[in-house]
Amino acid sequence: MYKNKKTILLSFFLLLVAFSANAQEQLVVAVTPFELIGGFSQNEADVIYELFVTELGRTSGIRVVDRNSFDRILTQMRFQNTDWSDNNKVAQFGRALNANSIIRGQLMSLGSRLIISARIIDVNTTEILSGAPLQLNGIDELFGRMPAFVASVVQNIPQPHTYKIGDRGPGGGIVFFVNDGKHMEVSEELGSHNWERAKAVARSYQGGGFTDWRLPTQTESDSMYVNLKLKNLGNFANEVYWTSSVRNGISDSWLQNFNTGNQYYANQYNRDITYRVRAVRSF
Repeated sequence: MYKNKKTILLSFFLLLVAFSANAQEQLVVAVTPFELIGGFSQNEADVIYELFVTELGRTSGIRVVDRNSFDRILTQMRFQNTDWSDNNKVAQFGRALNANSIIRGQLMSLGSRLIISARIIDVNTTEILSGAPLQLNGIDELFGRMPAFVASVVQNIPQPHTYKIGDRGPGGGIVFFVNDGKHMEVSEELGSHNWERAKAVARSYQGGGFTDWRLPTQTESDSMYVNLKLKNLGNFANEVYWTSSVRNGISDSWLQNFNTGNQYYANQYNRDITYRVRAVRSF
C-alpha cells in the first residue's frame, strides 16, 4: 500500500512539473481593444475584437490575457495611448499582465474597402514582431476570413525565450537571477564613484533603451557574486562594489567585496570613497 501511494504521489508530482513547464513555454498575449479610425461602427468594432480574440485563443501554444485583467491593469497603471512609445512603460505593462507580447489592431476604411490591421509588439523591446492587414469588401466577409487572418498575424511570432544564468538579457546585461519567470540582469562596469554618485549613475543608465536600471540591493549583489563571479562570468573586478542597501536607518551603506565575497558597510563619513558600480534591472 505504501509503495502504491508513493508511486501515485510521484506520478502526480511529475504531472505538475510537466504542466508547469508547458505553461512556461506557452506564449502569453494581451490584445488591446482595436483602434477605431473609420468605416466601422463601435458595435462592429466590439464584435470584431471578440471574434479575433476567440480565434487567437484557439491557436496552439498561445494563451490570451482575459479582457477584465487587461482593463484592470490598464486602469491601475493609468496607461495612456501616448505611453505605447515608452519602452519602459510598455515593458512594465506587459509584465503586470504576465504577457510576452501585446497585439494592437486598427479598423479603418479606404474607399469602398474595409481594412483590419493587427501587429504584435514584444513587451520588452517594443519591437514589432509580426503583423498583417485584412481587406474586406463588406463586413459579412469577416466571418469566413478571420481564421486565416489570425494565422497570418501570428505566423512569424517567435516563441518566448527561456533565459538562464549567464545569458545576455534584453537590456544588454548578463542574467544573474532566474526564478518562476522572474529574471534579473546586471550591466557592464559603470566606473568608480562615491555612494550618491553611484546611485545616480545606475539610475541614469539606459542599456537596451530601458530606464528602470538601478543600484543593486545587498541580496542582489550577493546573487551576482555567487551566480556570476564565482563562475567567472560577467567580467567582475576583484574589487569592492556599492549596493543600495543601508544599515542603521540611512547612516551606513552596504558594500560587497567581489574578491572575497564578504559584505561590510561604509559609515556616513566614508560614503565619499569611490568603489565600483554596476546597475541591475528586472524583466
